[in-house]
Amino acid sequence: FVDRKEDAVLICPVEFVDPLECTDFTKQGTVRRCAANVKAWYLLGADFDGGMTIKDALVKFREYEYVLYTSFNHQAEKKGYKDCFRIFFLLSEPVSNDVVISRRDDIAQWIGGIDPTSFSVSRSFYVPSCSQDRYGDSLFYHNEGKCIDVYSFKEKSVSEYDPVEHEPLDDSFKELVLDLLHQIHDVEYLVWAGVCSAMQQSGYSFHDFESVSRNMRSHRPDHSCANQWRCSSRKVMNFGYLVNLCKEKLGDDIFKRSRPQTAKDRLLSRMALNNPYIKK
Repeated sequence: FVDRKEDAVLICPVEFVDPLECTDFTKQGTVRRCAANVKAWYLLGADFDGGMTIKDALVKFREYEYVLYTSFNHQAEKKGYKDCFRIFFLLSEPVSNDVVISRRDDIAQWIGGIDPTSFSVSRSFYVPSCSQDRYGDSLFYHNEGKCIDVYSFKEKSVSEYDPVEHEPLDDSFKELVLDLLHQIHDVEYLVWAGVCSAMQQSGYSFHDFESVSRNMRSHRPDHSCANQWRCSSRKVMNFGYLVNLCKEKLGDDIFKRSRPQTAKDRLLSRMALNNPYIKK
């Protein structure tokens, strides 16, 4: 029993790389829970937050091997008294990140009614928990059956993840956004990962991303940028993500207050990042 769901233990249904193979650690020296460190998937975790009833799920997935349990807010008033539960499907064999991510749209469509973040890489889930007064509404169920063959789902090719073609971005505005990104400090991992994806899709270089990361994720080792850049190739964020982030972190009127820097300004700014004796 727990009073808050945050008091429960989290689990992640993947295998992470061995510490001897890892290049991205937490401050405590443990393997960081991130996409770059995921070695293989053994289970598919699906969160249902009112999108399907437990009764319907038991019928729909009766042929498959899985564990089902209610989540902390199951049939709570704030959830409209709807069924909130989780299912872990056992896979027929361990599979890599790319295998799952390239098929997750088809998997999600087959399951139906799930939280869209269920198949986020390295996503963690709370173990079965409830408050003492809700024990009578909780459920834990194991169904025996066949395992899920991830390879049976339709694969989405890399080209299908490419963004829609737009008119080329104005170089001076791109430079302005890059300069503003350098002013943003200490963001959460998911925000930083979004920046990586958006910069890739917007035509920025790896060195641009590495440069802004020195402030955004100052506690991370430099090689983590390379890992993130490599793992973001299938994600689709656009230039608007960067613009909105600048507004959120630096003020809605930041683009009215800022002017594009000259080539000399930009050179001095970038040099100053690595040399504190250079004045901007």
